[in-house]
Amino acid sequence: MSLYEWCLKLEHYYRSEKKENELKWVHTREVIAALLNTVRDSSKKPEPFKGTDIIKLSFDEEKPVDLKKAEEDNAEYFRRVKKKFNGKK
Repeated sequence: MSLYEWCLKLEHYYRSEKKENELKWVHTREVIAALLNTVRDSSKKPEPFKGTDIIKLSFDEEKPVDLKKAEEDNAEYFRRVKKKFNGKK
């Protein structure tokens, strides 16, 4: 076996090991999400937690970020922080 072939086998082993390890985390993150949903305040967070909200894995699909909503969330956060700290003078 050449060095190149040995490196390919080693790379294949590491990738399969990583995938196997991540598949174990799928179950764990779903259990965590189920536990969080039992204590979730539906008035504050109407949508239930999903496993992908808790732990992101390499094979999860990335959902596109809504930049306008992110900017609004940031503006709301900073407005609350300013209000909190300005009121404590």
